[in-house]
Amino acid sequence: MTQPERQTNRHAFKASSPASRSKAWQRVCRVWVALLLLFVFTAGCERCQSSPVVSPTGQLVVVTDESLAPSLRVFSDTFNRVALDQTVTVVEADPAKLAEIEATPGAADMLIVAGARHVGRLLNAKKLSGTANPWIATPVELVARADQPHRLRVPAHLLQPVFKGLGLPVESDPVGRSARAVLRQWNLETRLAGKLVDRPSARAARESLVAGEVDLAFMTRLERLQARGLEPQLADSRRPETRIVYYLVIPADAKNPAVAQSFRRYLAGSDVVSMALSMGFEKPPAPSN
Repeated sequence: MTQPERQTNRHAFKASSPASRSKAWQRVCRVWVALLLLFVFTAGCERCQSSPVVSPTGQLVVVTDESLAPSLRVFSDTFNRVALDQTVTVVEADPAKLAEIEATPGAADMLIVAGARHVGRLLNAKKLSGTANPWIATPVELVARADQPHRLRVPAHLLQPVFKGLGLPVESDPVGRSARAVLRQWNLETRLAGKLVDRPSARAARESLVAGEVDLAFMTRLERLQARGLEPQLADSRRPETRIVYYLVIPADAKNPAVAQSFRRYLAGSDVVSMALSMGFEKPPAPSN
């Protein structure tokens, strides 16, 4: 702006009426107040996000099974970004490693346990602190490769010679227990004895299926969705007894129970549960009377 233009603008402002000058100053004041409120609101939100709960700082070791670990890391990464001086490390374990961790005092600050039977055993052994509430669930499915030329339409078709192997997690695995219960319902467990191929975990059963070592395998829906080219068979995965329910529990000998409580509240919150449902999980079945 040139010197004559600035002088012209000053003359114009002086020539304006007192009412006009008052309105101009009011607009300037409103802008400054709005900017100040925006700064205060933003700073407050940042403080809220950085400390979702009031708890001590520390490291948190969370142990879960192989099926749940990839999804749990999504939730723990979000928690780590917003939590103040709290860091969650997810450790995945097959049934044998999980039993070893449970027997080692202080090895885990939090467990995400699959199945009410497992939770009951820990409670009876007085290994848990507080209650054990169901969190989310995932169905157990009988799965085949998408390129498998023979589809399984009814359970009795498992007896046909074309199906040569059925991958089955060991009974210590919650998927293995559920799968055997389903086979007993179908009256097939004994009749399929020569076709059942034991695997140490649901993850191992899935890997055997993908590698072509077996024609079918029992696994959770979560395991199926984590691999490509797999399709569920039949339509029996809707039965309540073929769901794996996960429980959030804190060991009695946890090194950092306060942070564990913080993370448990975070996982049980509506935002995380809604995200889990969108990833293929289900709400736990209502307890029977």
